[in-house]
Amino acid sequence: MIFLAEEDRSFRAEVRAFMSRELAPKVDAIERDQDFGAQLAIIGALGETGYLKLMFPDLYRGALPKPGLTHAVIVSEEAAFLNYALRDHRCHRIVLCVPHPPICPRGFARALPDANS
Repeated sequence: MIFLAEEDRSFRAEVRAFMSRELAPKVDAIERDQDFGAQLAIIGALGETGYLKLMFPDLYRGALPKPGLTHAVIVSEEAAFLNYALRDHRCHRIVLCVPHPPICPRGFARALPDANS
């Protein structure tokens, strides 16, 4: 069991509010319509908040004094809780900054052509 510090719990609440505001309205489009554009919009919003830089403290410009893996996992898990599509290992890899496998879905490869390199 992992115990979160108070600042980590506050961050989780912030992320949960973000996901409710940004992801929840797009869940039907992603799940029912398989709208890849909605997934890209979420990833873009994650980038705008700085959540995609949590694993790179030198680049992160948010309020966390020591961002890292715990915070990246919080973002990934909060997204996965709301939307099955974001449970996909590729989406977790985006948030956790793990190198992508050489094969990506056709839509992902079209939207992010450098993802396969």
